[in-house]
Amino acid sequence: RGRPLSGSRKSPRASAEPEPWIGCPMPPPTAVCPTALLAREIAVASCRLPLMKRRRIGVGAIVVLLASLLTTGGCDVIEKFKQKAKDKSAEAASAEPSGPLSADPDEALGLKLNGPIECINSASGQVFRSRDRYVSWFPDAKVGPTGKEKIVYGLYKVTPTFVERCKKELAGYRKVKEPPTADLDKLADAFEAKLDAVVPLIETAAKYYEAKDYEDDKLAKAKTMHPGLMKAFDEFGEADKGLRAEIKKLKGGMADRELAKVEKGEGKKLRWNHLKTNMVAEKVVQMGDEDLTKLDTTAFETLLKEYEAQVDALDAYVKANSAEAGKVMMYSTYQGNARKLLNSAKAVLRRARDKKPFSDGDIMMINAGNPQMIEGHPAHLVNAYNDMIKGSNNLHW
Repeated sequence: RGRPLSGSRKSPRASAEPEPWIGCPMPPPTAVCPTALLAREIAVASCRLPLMKRRRIGVGAIVVLLASLLTTGGCDVIEKFKQKAKDKSAEAASAEPSGPLSADPDEALGLKLNGPIECINSASGQVFRSRDRYVSWFPDAKVGPTGKEKIVYGLYKVTPTFVERCKKELAGYRKVKEPPTADLDKLADAFEAKLDAVVPLIETAAKYYEAKDYEDDKLAKAKTMHPGLMKAFDEFGEADKGLRAEIKKLKGGMADRELAKVEKGEGKKLRWNHLKTNMVAEKVVQMGDEDLTKLDTTAFETLLKEYEAQVDALDAYVKANSAEAGKVMMYSTYQGNARKLLNSAKAVLRRARDKKPFSDGDIMMINAGNPQMIEGHPAHLVNAYNDMIKGSNNLHW
């Protein structure tokens, strides 16, 4: 639940600009990357392009234009100019793309999937964070608050901007008709409906707990709210699961095909090793982001050996080809993050394999909503993966 999906973007030859990341780094063609604070699914890093193209206006032209406005019409003219710009922006936003977003099939699909992926990245983490906080302070999620709890944490609110971003992304996704994704369309609609259902309930409950009204009614309202709130959480979780599964299905094989393209065009050089490292890292975080009591430690240990071998291979290549690696600014930061992910994954393995319990201090941090701070916790692994992908996304090839 902690890892959002990865988005795609057009290759460096595309004429559109990155939005909202002006000056976005340019990774390999058709590579994919996370577009939010957390990361899930295919982990080859990149940035996302908007649906509509924009035109650049030179700085000199802007200065001349503003000077002209100030001398010919004052504030009224400026306001009219601003309104005209807003109108054009709204017109562009409402325009519907014609055909696929790229001639390359993988690229076209990846760009289309950016909408639901960003929606998951924006909204799902917020809802799950709220749920995890809520169920952390009473013993049975099915029963809910009993009135015997020594500590009442309540739950976290969902930040409105994340919900708004999700809805905006889904609106853009629905405008893109090619390639057709009928099953995903239905799942995206269901996701949005369940999001609309759970957010108001979270808001109501959060206000109740923030005001400490439970001290006045002995948690009477808390007990009344609990069944509906948990039902909404569970239904949202199912909608999220379905949307993720369909996206994963649609993206199946894209990373392998990209790696093959790079190998054919450049050979197994830095870019190939970079993509391979990200691919194996994605597998590590997919398997490791699991209830520690359910983690298949034998399979996870085997996977970690594969990942460690790939990280070692990347480091060896960089050392032997320092001139090539030196052309990619901040590449050493990415390497460091790749190894930090390895160390975090090893800590998860040890805690699960050796059944090492969390300390009282660890539990306090987890209940406070900061499990990513605890080494050996799956959230710590997810956080390390996010840092690695952010570093990958910031590279300038």
